[in-house]
Amino acid sequence: MEATYHQNKAHRLLRLLELLEQRAWRPHELRKELGLGERAIFDYLLEAEALAERLGLEFRHDRLRGLYWVEVRERLSLTETVVTHAALRMLAHHAPGSNKAYQEALRKLSKHLPEPLRSIALRSTEALNQRPPSLSGANLETLTQAWLEQRVVAFEYRLPQARVIRVELETYFIEVSRANMAVYVIGKDRLYGRGLHYLENLKTYKLERIQRPRLLEETYTIPDDFDPSQYLSNAWGIVRSEPPMQVRLRFDPEASERIREGGYPNLQILEQLEGGSTLVQITVGTDTEGFPLELLPWIQSWGPRVEVLEPESLRRAWLAEARAVLERYGQSGRVSQTYWAHTHPNPARWQPLREHLRQVAERAAAHARPFGEEENARLAGLLHDLGKYGELFQRRLEGKEKGLDHWSAGAHLALFEYRQPAVALAVQGHHLGLQSGAKESLKDLRIRPDGKGFPSELRLSEGDLELLKARLREDGLELPPPNSTPITPPSSAASMLDTRMLFSALVDADFLDTEAHIKGAEARPAPPELRAREALERLEAHLARLGNAAHIPQKTRELRRLVAEAAARAAEQAASVYTLTAPTGLGKTLAMLRFALRRAVRDPRIRRIVVVLPYLSILDQTARVYRELFQDFGPHYILEDHSLAYRPLPALSDEQALEERERACWRKTGRPPSSLPPTCSF
Repeated sequence: MEATYHQNKAHRLLRLLELLEQRAWRPHELRKELGLGERAIFDYLLEAEALAERLGLEFRHDRLRGLYWVEVRERLSLTETVVTHAALRMLAHHAPGSNKAYQEALRKLSKHLPEPLRSIALRSTEALNQRPPSLSGANLETLTQAWLEQRVVAFEYRLPQARVIRVELETYFIEVSRANMAVYVIGKDRLYGRGLHYLENLKTYKLERIQRPRLLEETYTIPDDFDPSQYLSNAWGIVRSEPPMQVRLRFDPEASERIREGGYPNLQILEQLEGGSTLVQITVGTDTEGFPLELLPWIQSWGPRVEVLEPESLRRAWLAEARAVLERYGQSGRVSQTYWAHTHPNPARWQPLREHLRQVAERAAAHARPFGEEENARLAGLLHDLGKYGELFQRRLEGKEKGLDHWSAGAHLALFEYRQPAVALAVQGHHLGLQSGAKESLKDLRIRPDGKGFPSELRLSEGDLELLKARLREDGLELPPPNSTPITPPSSAASMLDTRMLFSALVDADFLDTEAHIKGAEARPAPPELRAREALERLEAHLARLGNAAHIPQKTRELRRLVAEAAARAAEQAASVYTLTAPTGLGKTLAMLRFALRRAVRDPRIRRIVVVLPYLSILDQTARVYRELFQDFGPHYILEDHSLAYRPLPALSDEQALEERERACWRKTGRPPSSLPPTCSF
């Protein structure tokens, strides 16, 4: 009897030291753990202190807070520390409810962690008390004992359909699934498949469904050739099969980077596709029906950023579940789709097509208002990207298609429904450049039934015009009613100029809206104003100085005065076209500027002056004269455009480079106060 007493006391002391190594305790907590009386616990603590000293342990007592603990001297390396911390966090997240044995195991693992990681781990362990009680921890302990002692364990197993079966299991392995972090037991059921090779008879059981496990006396031997890693090599989580399934997926650009970061089992990157998409193949196990049950939820978690390519059975299953989701939310009919006009480096900032068409239409109308083509420009803006409502073009934005014509659909409607050749040519040419407006050439604007675009090596993004118009209407945009007036090709110089002006209004609006989408609303500096009255005053003062310059012969000065006065008189008249003929050196450069500025002062509708010159040498000379005259009007007041004969500038300073980039913006849209292009630009 006395020996038994001392045995029990020794066990309690060792147990007390073990608990004190795990964390700091208050006496009443230790009483509950050890089953001791109120006074006895203090006697045990005194003896534990003496025993700790003899064992070389550091016994601690915080008298202020009433805490006792034993300081653990062993220290982990940094790698050991982070591995232990990660394991504890995972175990705490997926602990099977409130279970004292499980919590103590976590405390033991945490005792060697340095602060503050140890305190974090202990708080996580204590937080498990808030979870409902669970037998899974005790069940796992029984199953682990069966595995380590290689004893058969019997239990009842609850199937998903609530049916219960009896199992007598030879446990080969206990695994935590990568797919859902649940615990599974893998082994051979002695009640099933007698005579089969063990690999054909291995079953997997989820811990949460195991009920009343109990150890039997029978033992077994795990085959030497059983390799758990090899057995589960094609499992996405816990489900494996022979042969496995090959699944091919295409991830959109916004998901590709995360896929390339890795960490997914049996995933192989096959190809980086044009546009940034990624083609991958996954080798995965299937269930008894041949379906990759564990992989499908992972695929669905990527939403519309992934497409199942193979196998077709998985693709159909994915689509069926997507339709079921729509029905659940009362959207069993056609779901409104967002059609896109432009991508963006930030996937959240792709530009909706309705927004682009509306904004281009309004910009183009504003550009064309001064020359009376506001409504045609608005129509051109609505029609110019109509083909982008085609599915093929939407796939092109995802990097899945190329070689598409998205302008011919709008050009066809502009010509054959709205009878507006100028609008049709502007729409057709907003990417290609203006094409011929001759009658025979206009026939080529009709949509081809074979699906070929313009030029013919391109494909139409969509040939069904009614479908495109319907999608535009569903997007909240309205086209004006068609008309039946005769089609009149632009044949006169005036009509051809009108076409070019309309084309310019559309291209400028399209360019500006696209630039604002990509670079932001403030991407382009505001164009300078003409300031015609100030510029004329500057010019008149300059002409007066030249008229009194003694180094210029008197006769030359007189002739220059006559030329300048002729230009001034012409500016006061109503006619629109004039010619000025004079020999070299008689001041035509300044005289024609005098004419233009006087006209601009009289007519506030004139916002810009365009001087077109035939030779680069004359262009250089004229630009130099004007730039010197208006040098304090700003760097973009005079725009010198050499067009196809553009010569790269020599090495530029940062300020010069910035100015050159801004000039390039104005060259593309022709919006400075004064522009000097050569005739080849026109």
